[in-house]
Amino acid sequence: MRLIVVLDEDGKANSTRFFDDGETANTLSSKYYTLINYSVANNTLIVTLPQAGYQGGVMKMKYEKIFVYGLTAGDAKIFKRDGETTVRGSNLMAGDTDYHKIIISDTSVEIGLSEAFTLSWAA
Repeated sequence: MRLIVVLDEDGKANSTRFFDDGETANTLSSKYYTLINYSVANNTLIVTLPQAGYQGGVMKMKYEKIFVYGLTAGDAKIFKRDGETTVRGSNLMAGDTDYHKIIISDTSVEIGLSEAFTLSWAA
């Protein structure tokens, strides 16, 4: 799965994704769903899961690539519960002058869709 983040003129972005199995009734009242919140400010993407009741199907996927548009690329660090990973070189690519993007595409950095994490970069 790919995550595409487009920053506004202030370098911020916010979004929420909702997942359930698409078949079960009353997923809200039974809390059989997952919410993923994405928030960017101060050169940091914070991904949280305020509700993680559904863990099937799509929730087993991993982020293949993370695109962040609207910035000047620099070194990036990914923070997960089990530690910190610095992503450099071919994993972090400066974008063209029109879009100013970074692309995280390091297969050794496995981030599951059901994991909270933080990605920060130098401006």
